Amino acid sequence: MRIKFPKGKQKEFIEKVLNKTKLNLYSLSKLNKLNYSTLKKYKREELLLPEKLANYLSKISKIDWMNFDGKLISDSWGCKKGGIKGYKTLLKLHYNKVLRWRKSKKTWLKNQTKKVNIPKMNEELAELVGIILGDGTLTKYFVRISFDRISDSSYIEYVQKLCLKLFKIEPKIINEKGKNTTNLRINSIIIANFLNKKLNIPFGSKIKNKTKIPEAIFKYPKLMRACLRGLMDSDGTFGIGLYFNSNNKCLLKQIVELNKNYCIFTTFTKYYVAVCKRSNILKYFKMIGSSNLKNIIRFKEMFLFSKNRKYIYNEDVIKLFKKYKDVKLPFILNGSVV
Repeated sequence: MRIKFPKGKQKEFIEKVLNKTKLNLYSLSKLNKLNYSTLKKYKREELLLPEKLANYLSKISKIDWMNFDGKLISDSWGCKKGGIKGYKTLLKLHYNKVLRWRKSKKTWLKNQTKKVNIPKMNEELAELVGIILGDGTLTKYFVRISFDRISDSSYIEYVQKLCLKLFKIEPKIINEKGKNTTNLRINSIIIANFLNKKLNIPFGSKIKNKTKIPEAIFKYPKLMRACLRGLMDSDGTFGIGLYFNSNNKCLLKQIVELNKNYCIFTTFTKYYVAVCKRSNILKYFKMIGSSNLKNIIRFKEMFLFSKNRKYIYNEDVIKLFKKYKDVKLPFILNGSVV
């Protein structure tokens, strides 16, 4: 995928990245092993910026490329543009022949949209919405959710099955080269429109667009608990306590509002909510639970079976995957715990 910026915006974005990082194009080319002349062409706007490079520049500078009105387009946009132009020329020269040929090829040039299922609102859809609000990106053409390739390996499988069950199409799993990141992608305009139009999830930057939990979920306790589970499993942090960090003040405000009913989180700031109290962590797993195996393992090993809260690092969590492979997901804690 590439990003098409309005005229002058691509250059502005790159210049701001260079100023923020105190790099020049030559040092940036060495840092990311890029061709120096190609970088100059990106800055002169002679070439469209690849999505991976834009994400890398945003990461090192903390400047979101989406704030420059960039839009994701297919890598084959130039071929499509040339194909349309060629087809118009063909029509001018051989109009009658093209019409006869089109009639003989009934499926030619027809929209071949994928058959998808649009589910009614339920707990599984609410959980997926939470996952998308956490580590997802919605565009007009696809939905993408990012994961840690290693520690989220079982969670990726869970979310993949969840999408297949809800929409009846299997998402693509794409591993980013040179990174510990796996992207799950649902390529469907129909599903993207459903999430945007029916559930009011905006396209593009969640922070800039002040993305919120949809009203269709927020007013129903069961749906809200499932949505919060997806949100915390994808974008929350579980260690010696449970934390949710976000620059999206609207989303944080909703969680604070919900907490009035749940009374789980005890610490609130402009940028995060958190809880470290053992009794509240137990309450969270009784009410909300988790579908992410690494969170379940940390909870059981640190809070359920032990009270010393010795932090379990990712490499140790991975070693315990086999031990917990039969845990039913989503995991909700049942019974009383001392």
